[in-house]
Amino acid sequence: MILLKLAWKNVRSQFRHYFIYLACMIFVVMVYYSFVAMSDSRQLAARSDNDIRIAVALQAASVLIIGFIVMFMFSANNFFIKKRRREIGLYNLLGIRRSQISLLFFLENLVIGFVALAAGIVLGILFSKFFSMILMKMMYLDTQSGFAISLQSIKDTGTVFLTTLVLVSLKSAVTIYRYKLITLFRQGREDGQPVRMTAVNWLLGSAGLLLIGGGYYLAANFELFTRLMSQRYPVVYGSINYGVVILLPLVILVSCVIGTYLFFRHFLVIALHVLTRLKRFYYRDMNMVAVSNLSAELRKSANTFATIAVLCGTTIAAIGGATAVQSLSMEFVTLIEPSDFSVTSSHYSELKDVIRSFPAHPIQQEAQLTFRYAGGMYDVTQGSTAAAETSLLGFLSLSDYRSLQAFNPYLTDITLSQAEDAVVFTGTADAMMFENQTFGEKVQLEGSLPQLRLTDTRPGDLGTMGGIRLNTMMLVVSDALFEQLPTRHEQQVHLINIGQSSQAEALYQAVKAELGDLLQKEQHVQARVTKEAGRVKTRMSVTPEYVPASGSELYSAAGLAMRFPLLSENRSMTGLLIYTAVFLGIVFMVAAGSMIMLKQLSAAEDEKPRYQLLKKLGVPRTTIRRSIFKQQLLIFFLPYLLSLCHAYFALVVLFQIITRPSSLTLTYLSISLLTVTYIVFYAMTSSTYEKIIYD
Repeated sequence: MILLKLAWKNVRSQFRHYFIYLACMIFVVMVYYSFVAMSDSRQLAARSDNDIRIAVALQAASVLIIGFIVMFMFSANNFFIKKRRREIGLYNLLGIRRSQISLLFFLENLVIGFVALAAGIVLGILFSKFFSMILMKMMYLDTQSGFAISLQSIKDTGTVFLTTLVLVSLKSAVTIYRYKLITLFRQGREDGQPVRMTAVNWLLGSAGLLLIGGGYYLAANFELFTRLMSQRYPVVYGSINYGVVILLPLVILVSCVIGTYLFFRHFLVIALHVLTRLKRFYYRDMNMVAVSNLSAELRKSANTFATIAVLCGTTIAAIGGATAVQSLSMEFVTLIEPSDFSVTSSHYSELKDVIRSFPAHPIQQEAQLTFRYAGGMYDVTQGSTAAAETSLLGFLSLSDYRSLQAFNPYLTDITLSQAEDAVVFTGTADAMMFENQTFGEKVQLEGSLPQLRLTDTRPGDLGTMGGIRLNTMMLVVSDALFEQLPTRHEQQVHLINIGQSSQAEALYQAVKAELGDLLQKEQHVQARVTKEAGRVKTRMSVTPEYVPASGSELYSAAGLAMRFPLLSENRSMTGLLIYTAVFLGIVFMVAAGSMIMLKQLSAAEDEKPRYQLLKKLGVPRTTIRRSIFKQQLLIFFLPYLLSLCHAYFALVVLFQIITRPSSLTLTYLSISLLTVTYIVFYAMTSSTYEKIIYD
């Protein structure tokens, strides 16, 4: 009982130092409880049609939060033990047994942990509804989230947190028990002692810089190196060895991670050593003090800074990738389904009748497109493999293409200077596959049709309209040439956009109830394209049933397509992805900022006598303040700037594997949010550091 009272007294007397640690722990517990509660939410599960991905994603995020908790708690407790070494030594001199001192610190950790757990769960209960509302908003789920207290979530949170707390407390107690008395009274900092520069420092420092630079070079030229490696190690199918696509990013990752640790442990030490040789810089203002403090900080915390840079870069890259995938996903929806409804001419009037019964969603935009199909022969090169291909090709007139542009803003303008000119849409969205695919200039069409000249090759397609048009490679041709194409299998498709389409779920359900059969494949086409006597010949047949035939290409076509199901699915998936990525990013930023803040405030206590001496020597407070803020700026933002570079080149690799979104606004906003969080910690630390110096 006496030790418990003493532990409580120590926590109260050390509250200023424990406050940041306690606040961070409360925040992390609050977020963890909220994620666990949402993963168990019956309302959310019911509204999302019992989609297990929501629960799985939130539970996976909870596991990562546990990782952050463990990392932060162990790091913070090591810091507190080192800070209070002399206090532990005094307890020893007063005759208190080391087992009792260990138990005292064990109880202190438990007191702080219980306070953080209780406060975090209370705040989690209060804010879980708010977090749930944000999630449902990002997933575009229209439902109300009621206030609820999840006893199971409280139990899970308490179990995880208390288990971690006991492990950390035991580790602290064992560390204290093993301390030798002479070690406890040894000065914690080694200021004033010059750093001995050896050949090893120069070698490893240079290696760190080269590893980071080499990783960045590989990332910037990822596509080139992938092609070279694919040529060196070819595969049977295609021109890209996707084993290289998987292995090369791992090489870049390992190179940058090792380089980061060497950068902080050796290269920065070299850089600071060089600065001490620049007399004009070193003896100007407070630079001598700043360089000395930074050298001491690097000797103590180089691994911490490197770990923060690596994890922070991973976090930012994950958020950037998630937001980029969201933007790309929305573009994908528009490319596949350019309109709210697509319907064949034979069912156009039926669809309009259903839409008219919902006056809140009037038709705002319409267009009619005509697709025709003909056999063709063309040369195509995949990497180093060239071949002459024959297949069924789809055609769209230039005037209809311009009508389609009004529905799909991602389609760029096409200019055909001659009647035989054409632009081909390859149908592949794989950026690397598209770059490795080259088409010949000429396309020979069936019968006596004129030979086409390909003036441009573009990735993707013009949208399958939910499978209404046949899934062939598409060519945009002049109106005059389009009129010469055979009409044996012509498709007329109507595109319709309605008002307030994102809130029109009832209309979509009504259309599905009335015309749901049209969403299935109602028509099957067999096409056989051959070259006979120097000419391309095409044989096509249409059947209501799927009947495979040897040597023929098989296509299927639906009668109706709706954008809402695909849009809803993509919004739900990407919204959940961004939500978890951003929240995890904020949690990590708070933990990283708190760790650096704790270390710097401890350093302020150690540096206080030095700054007091500078004040007595007449150094103005503004000069000292400027030096403090500059010093903290380097300590906080050197790891962060390096992490931004890591994240940038990670995204460079990603956008060479997948298509780069046309807009990265959401990515920039998310990274800006993390940066603001980090800046807040920097400002708080610098201001508090100054107050400690002048207390």
